[in-house]
Amino acid sequence: MSFTLFVGLGNYGTEYVNTLHNAGFIAIDCISKQMDLGESWKEKFSGVYLTGQINEYKIIFVKPQTYMNNSGVCISQFKNFFKIQNNNIFVFHDDIDLQMGQIKIKTGGGNGGHNGLKSLDAHIGNDYHRIRFGVGRPQNKQDVSSFVLSSFKDEDLKQIKTISNLFCKNIIFLLEKQFSKLKNNI
Repeated sequence: MSFTLFVGLGNYGTEYVNTLHNAGFIAIDCISKQMDLGESWKEKFSGVYLTGQINEYKIIFVKPQTYMNNSGVCISQFKNFFKIQNNNIFVFHDDIDLQMGQIKIKTGGGNGGHNGLKSLDAHIGNDYHRIRFGVGRPQNKQDVSSFVLSSFKDEDLKQIKTISNLFCKNIIFLLEKQFSKLKNNI
């Protein structure tokens, strides 16, 4: 039995719930709700997870509870325990190099200074799939860390949730790694 891992990057705790840096958590929550997986997240390996299935794909949804900078610790444990290859790991995360609401999918590459990706790269390598949710750049020389820890504006949060729901409706293209078809449908 092989698994696919959907990872949402973010910070746990109520003070971070709707922050820009939690775009990955928000996406994973929206997708798992659309799949009607319920709200009963289980704890394992310093993270919380749900399981689901689409066609022959068994999916583990994970939200590390280690704070962003140590996400790789949790994910490496899930990867090793369930024997998941990096080619079957999809990481949803915020990206300040993309405009708000813009989405890009890529495999491998640099971390762009993103601490969650740095941690993942250090623990599992960098050849996993990334679903990058644009949150824009800080304005007026605002510090990047305080910017990504600021809350989404209501309309931007709604946009992230809408995009996540479109992902869910077209998730088979992601699982089959037909990224151009997915991009054309979101």
